[in-house]
Amino acid sequence: MRPNHMQANTTEIPENAIAVIGMDCRFPKANSTEEYWDNLVKGKECITFLSDDELRRAGVSEETIHNPNYVRAAGLIDGADLFDAGFFGYTPTEAMHMDPQQCLFLETCWHALEDAGYNPYTYPGAVAVFGGTRLSTYYVNFMAADLAEYGTARFMQSHIGTDRDHLCTRISYKLNLRGPAFTVQCACSTSLVALHLGCQGLLNGECDMAIAGASGIDIPQEHGHFYQEGMIFAPDGHCRPYDAAAEGIVSGNGVGAVLLKLLEDAIEDRDSIHAVILGTAINNDGSSKVAYSAPSFEGQSEVIAEALGVSGVDPASIAYVEGHGTGTYLGDPLEVEALNRIYSHNNPKKQYCALGSVKSNVGHLEVVAGVASFIKAVMTLKKGRIAPTCHYKTPNPRIHFEETPFFVNNTAIDWPADMTPRRAAVSSFGVGGTNAHVILQEAPARGDSVKAGAAANRLLVLSARGEKPLRELKATALFLTAPATALTSRICAIPRRKAARTTRRVSPSRLKTAPDSARSSGKFSKRRPGAHPSPATATKPSSSSPARAPSARAWERSSMPSSQSSAASLTAAPPSLIPCLKSLSPMSCGRRSTESFWTTRPIRSRPSSVSSTRWQKCGRLWA
Repeated sequence: MRPNHMQANTTEIPENAIAVIGMDCRFPKANSTEEYWDNLVKGKECITFLSDDELRRAGVSEETIHNPNYVRAAGLIDGADLFDAGFFGYTPTEAMHMDPQQCLFLETCWHALEDAGYNPYTYPGAVAVFGGTRLSTYYVNFMAADLAEYGTARFMQSHIGTDRDHLCTRISYKLNLRGPAFTVQCACSTSLVALHLGCQGLLNGECDMAIAGASGIDIPQEHGHFYQEGMIFAPDGHCRPYDAAAEGIVSGNGVGAVLLKLLEDAIEDRDSIHAVILGTAINNDGSSKVAYSAPSFEGQSEVIAEALGVSGVDPASIAYVEGHGTGTYLGDPLEVEALNRIYSHNNPKKQYCALGSVKSNVGHLEVVAGVASFIKAVMTLKKGRIAPTCHYKTPNPRIHFEETPFFVNNTAIDWPADMTPRRAAVSSFGVGGTNAHVILQEAPARGDSVKAGAAANRLLVLSARGEKPLRELKATALFLTAPATALTSRICAIPRRKAARTTRRVSPSRLKTAPDSARSSGKFSKRRPGAHPSPATATKPSSSSPARAPSARAWERSSMPSSQSSAASLTAAPPSLIPCLKSLSPMSCGRRSTESFWTTRPIRSRPSSVSSTRWQKCGRLWA
């Protein structure tokens, strides 16, 4: 990123800042960013310890199960075998040949766009996609053995559906995104490097918005690891960053994505902004370390210094650092030493900045680790709370925190009142030496962007997959809201665009409800000047259209908080109504539906070539 020039405590936003306007994730025991944050702030460890039967169903041998060095712990995500294939226009056969990592990344990117309120099929600008994924264990365990029987066409289908090269280009194809799209692979730092590339693409004018993230899911998920003294895996399945008892990591699964936009454009388009990126930097260690997989003090110090230089902020104004924190006896002290070298330069303050690591909660998510840390930092800035680091009791004796700006909190604490605006940093260091560091700041105040009385004119938006469920939802909404709020005064249907291709049909119908005052004043149908027309009436822009058009949303949308539910955008509804509607409303994208797609909507048909033994190992992958 280009350098900015800011004072320590100024609220001024630099010209080259990047806004985070959309997020979505699925991490162990969390299906949304809010669930994720709730787990973090409660200090909840989300690692699952597997039983013998669970391991057997996953195909783990009896010899392995009873091996005393086999640690049966992992971070599992819900519904990794579920995919709403029909929503994205895939047939059951196509879905069967796709790696769940790619399926869930597609869904997560959709939800990140939805969180920001953008329809990718009507947005006129260029949207880039940068992301990475793990080696496809789905391909290795369940497909490779049968490829000889598939023939050339099936082989190509399986290759495209599971190979890393197609992760981001698949997103662009299915969501009609026309910015740069390519896969990033640099081990543990993959997703934070992807975020850096997204920022660079925005600053260089290569795109108008950028999606950055990663997907890392083992299939099957239900497996542990072998402990070997001196290696990176923990003997008891617990990760203890910065603690004296730290002995390594435990693996986890997850997927996450964020949507980025130039801050000036986000403010102009009245987007909902989660946080602001002030600076990013990446580098590589080179050969200045003892081994290829070892960390480098010089490499980490340099990338931290560069990110701070780009951001233009004083390290003394940063109150939280989300560290790499793998919980290794040697790696953690080196990381803190590198941070201390830069953050204490011309800074006499001691132990004012909290240091934490999400790996203590969800395990090491490998390629997804960076975006998991980034989303945690964003939520920390939004909520004004600093989540605890699990299992932290006694500091690693090789780390002298009293001589550094840092401390590790083992209980949730409020953001320091004298540290405003809120600023945080995120580190991610990959095996092989590619390092990334990001500087963040809380979102700017909206000022007078929300007009007086806007709260009374907010809309309740209900989304469904068809007319019949939409009408049923309408009746439910009328019944539930009738005694409690004036929102029931009007509910009407809003026609939605039917895509040129039926495989790209997006939320065919919507309902919006608004008070009588809004309808009588004409505000219900009024659009912000300059916004492009609704999907139903959109026409191809003329040659005189501006290069960067404002977002395709009604003016009312700017005053709405982002929805974490794909089932419905429940804006300004009574608190007692929201849980009811969330439980009753059908999904616009079915990944979080209460009904199981693998039983009620078979999307992965069992191939005839799969033996009964291997079918049992596949578990619920094929319905």
